[in-house]
Amino acid sequence: MLVLQASWMSIRPGDGKWVQGECAYVSPVYPGYNLSFDMQCCIVQSASLFFWSDLTMYKKMFILIGMLVLLPGSSRADDSYHYKVIATEFADSYRHFIPASYALDVPFPVDDAIVKVMFKAVSSYLDGRSSIFAPEVKKLFPDQYSFQLLGFVSNGRRLVLINAYLKDGKDEIESRAFIAFDGGCGYVRMFYDVEMDSILELECNGEA
Repeated sequence: MLVLQASWMSIRPGDGKWVQGECAYVSPVYPGYNLSFDMQCCIVQSASLFFWSDLTMYKKMFILIGMLVLLPGSSRADDSYHYKVIATEFADSYRHFIPASYALDVPFPVDDAIVKVMFKAVSSYLDGRSSIFAPEVKKLFPDQYSFQLLGFVSNGRRLVLINAYLKDGKDEIESRAFIAFDGGCGYVRMFYDVEMDSILELECNGEA
């Protein structure tokens, strides 16, 4: 957990007096965490205690509309997915999952822009039921899974290995590959093509 603190001074509407605001905001730290977004939330919450009662109805409406427009633009890659982008030095531990047709030539770091569109592609893929496993995976996606994301170049194409497994109650996801040998669609691998913006393959573990 991370405790954010913010303090500020401003002129209060109505009487023109200088006032000081201060707040503390407790925030979880996890992959995709964006400090600036939670600091904005902290300041907005604190400022509202001082100013809200002094504002006219029209000014209140203007502020609310501004918050709806501006704050989402500073959000994390996606709060609804529990994921970790795997650093390139841990790539070797994932070779077990990569078939010969997807040779791991060079690993590359996956950025937030890729993560955003990738999870949308996964949702579309599961809706289209392009795999015999899709209906089972869709029942668990995304809430029940943790995701390890490894980017790698394969024969000139940028691919992302999505290693998904049932959440184990831990906030932190390990960097080394999570491996299980049965468990069905509680343990899933997908391959995402960055340039094509599509899921190439989905497979589940076998049953014990």
